Amino acid sequence: MRQVLIMDNETLGSFGLVPGQIKENITVTGLDLSQTVAGNVVFIGDEVTMEIVGECEPCGKMDAIRQGLQSELNHRRGMLCTVINRGPIKVGDNIRVEP
Repeated sequence: MRQVLIMDNETLGSFGLVPGQIKENITVTGLDLSQTVAGNVVFIGDEVTMEIVGECEPCGKMDAIRQGLQSELNHRRGMLCTVINRGPIKVGDNIRVEP
């Protein structure tokens, strides 16, 4: 089963990174992912539903972006999700998280 990595733009910005730079699949704005936990459900647009399964542990590839980034991103690399309902998503879609 494939997983989807969701990262928030605010955290990326705090590290001087841009969307897509840490290989996340979806970048969100205005959603504090640090307040989410495994089991929360993410709704994107009208159709997509995903369940958060846990934090994404930063790997050594992060240090290829910038030396020391792997340790900097510890507990801050975003959340891994599994897809419950798939469908199209686009920039500007509403996103919300529910327990």
